[in-house]
Amino acid sequence: MFTNAKKIAPAIIFIDEIDAIGKKR
Repeated sequence: MFTNAKKIAPAIIFIDEIDAIGKKR
């Protein structure tokens, strides 16, 4: 589970960054 979470975590951070940028516009 932890190895899978480490692979998914960067994607979640990336999506969260895009979502934050989208809300600023």
